[in-house]
Amino acid sequence: MKVISTKWLDVNKGDAVNKNCRARLMGREIKRDKREDLFAATPPLESLRMIVSICANNQRSRHPADNNIMMTNDVKRAYFHAAATRPIFVKIPKEDWEDGDEDKVGQLNLSLYGTRDAAQNWGKTVTTMMVNLGFKEGEHSPCNFWHQNRNIALTVHGDDFTSTGREADL
Repeated sequence: MKVISTKWLDVNKGDAVNKNCRARLMGREIKRDKREDLFAATPPLESLRMIVSICANNQRSRHPADNNIMMTNDVKRAYFHAAATRPIFVKIPKEDWEDGDEDKVGQLNLSLYGTRDAAQNWGKTVTTMMVNLGFKEGEHSPCNFWHQNRNIALTVHGDDFTSTGREADL
């Protein structure tokens, strides 16, 4: 079996005074071959412009609750919500060893940052979830979604969602 090395990545999301340290386990799957089957979509800039335009064009009502607003959402630890779609084995980091782990590996059930297909797995998970919620996937970009009954337009860039609609519908 192919075993992927791992590494803990420590990042300070704050500053020197107000530290906000986070640690993330990363896979280190190195690109050694060309894989045409790996693809993770990125929305064009026009997608965000479209959301802003739809929001701006729906500001005509005298009742604020009937006007569109914009909403942004960021999914924390996004790739861990996507199932692994192939057998992936990782070296257990030394920091996480328990007695007897020195010669063992772990098999991933969920996608891990740093593996080659993690972004693609996340994209498939998002699309499945959005379709199950009643959204229609965009014809020209798989990052765009439309919910006809609730009149919601949405675009996804990685783990960041930007949408517009009435507040009650969002």
